[in-house]
Amino acid sequence: MKDSLIFLIISIVYLTFKSTILPTVPTPDIPLIIVFFMAYNGASIKGVILSFIIGYLDDVLNGSIIGTTSFTLVFIYAATHVLSQRMHFSNVSTKVFGCAVAALIKAVLSFIIWRSVSHEVSFFTQVLPTVFITALFAPFIISIFERYPSLRGGDKSEGGIL
Repeated sequence: MKDSLIFLIISIVYLTFKSTILPTVPTPDIPLIIVFFMAYNGASIKGVILSFIIGYLDDVLNGSIIGTTSFTLVFIYAATHVLSQRMHFSNVSTKVFGCAVAALIKAVLSFIIWRSVSHEVSFFTQVLPTVFITALFAPFIISIFERYPSLRGGDKSEGGIL
C-alpha cells in the first residue's frame, strides 16, 4: 500500500508541475516509467488499478481526451508484465530499451486515438521528443526507485508491488 501511495503522490506532483509550469516543453514521462517499473517487478490488480488512476489523472490534468492515457498505461503495464516473464530486465540497457519501447508504444497508441477524433498533433515535433527524453531519463529514475526495497516488492510485510 505504501508503494502505491508513493507512486501516486510522485505522479500527481509531476503531472501538476508538467501541466502548469512546463506544458509545452518535452519532459520525461515519469508516470510511464512508474508503470514500467511496477510491471517488470511483478503483476497485481493493484498495479493495473494504479496504472489506470495515473492515466486518468494525466488526462484530466493535461486536458487530453479522457481515457487515452489510461488505456495506454494499462496496455503498457500488461505488455511489460507479459514480456518480463520471457525476458529479464536485470541490467540498465534492457530497462532503458524497454522503457523507450514502452514510451514509443504509448506515443503511437495516443497518436492514433488523437488522430481518429481529428485532433491535430504533430508526431515528430510534439510526441517523439517525449519518447527520447523518457528513454534518456529512465535509468536515473529507475535507479532511484530501486534503492528502496519496499518499492521493488522487497518489503513483504507491506506487500510491496506484488
